Amino acid sequence: MHVLTISLGRNILREGREQERMKLYAAHLSQLSIIVLTRKEHGYTDVVEEGNLHVYPTNSRNRFMMLVDAFRIGFRVLRVKDTDTARVVSAQDPLLIGWFAWVLSQVCDAHFHVQVHGDYFGSGWSGRSPVKRIQLFLALLLLRRAPFIRVVSKRIKDSLTQRGIPAKKITVLPIRPELEAFLPYTHVVRTTPPYTFLFIGRLAPEKDILRIVRAFALVHREHPLTHLRIVGEGSERARILGLVTSLGVRDAITLLPWTDAVGKEMAEADIFLLASLHEAYALTLVEAMAVGLPLITTDVGCVGEVVQDGIHGLVVHEMDDEAYAEAMIHMIRDTAFRTQCGTNGKETARALSESTAEEYAKAWVTALKPVS
Repeated sequence: MHVLTISLGRNILREGREQERMKLYAAHLSQLSIIVLTRKEHGYTDVVEEGNLHVYPTNSRNRFMMLVDAFRIGFRVLRVKDTDTARVVSAQDPLLIGWFAWVLSQVCDAHFHVQVHGDYFGSGWSGRSPVKRIQLFLALLLLRRAPFIRVVSKRIKDSLTQRGIPAKKITVLPIRPELEAFLPYTHVVRTTPPYTFLFIGRLAPEKDILRIVRAFALVHREHPLTHLRIVGEGSERARILGLVTSLGVRDAITLLPWTDAVGKEMAEADIFLLASLHEAYALTLVEAMAVGLPLITTDVGCVGEVVQDGIHGLVVHEMDDEAYAEAMIHMIRDTAFRTQCGTNGKETARALSESTAEEYAKAWVTALKPVS
């Protein structure tokens, strides 16, 4: 089987974990062709060819030309037909890239496949944006045309079936958490203050970090020996700093740039926080569990499937700051509960890590096979 995908993941173009993962997938295929959307300023000009893996940067002049160039490259790659090999064009999302991939599959007489990594329909992804609502309408049309779909959680599958997508053409294959770098860390439970809350991730609007800051300010008034660390980069940084200043908690909140030492950051904290409005999988929750860190999270991503309320931490269903603050206070007051959540998380993460990268690669390839 020859699989062609269009991706935004520039890490695939350089040596490292992402490229190694693609090589594993390619080893179970006759060919894996990945077209990576890049612009000239990104500096990627060379095609990566490693065994059955071929990675093509578009090296485009602008954003619009990235998709045009991707279509051109894809047409050239698929133009050569092998009658003994099934050809699949797999879209990484059902949005604009998905439609380009669908047209390419039709022009080149290849099977079409969609991967859905985000809970677009069952969450607040679109908000009040008219543009995003149009995108959702078009995405639903595309998903109804797609003969087979891979999603990363049962939550996403349910949201699709509720909108008329037949369950029989949906395969659930979660993201494989690569926990090898996190399991060696051992979180030490503090029984007395000070306590440190931690958020790690993109500083983006959908992460609702402003809610975390507001909730922490409420907690800090009652428990002054608490601290919040926010680690990451993104468009919300200025707004977060402004809110921290206006709430008068600058001495209790630290904003840090992104670090590769995520496991170390987690091990030194007491409670991991996530307040996202929507998530594809929320991998950072599983990584925190691998370190043995108890969680406070909203009901997103893998919550309810991997992360369990009252087992690995607390799931806050209400959208108000007070409910989130109450969960934070409960967590620091109940040392026994906090300890048990960390232990449970470590055990769950160990179980998840037992699935090898090789086994996952086989499952990934199986999920892309055309349904007869």
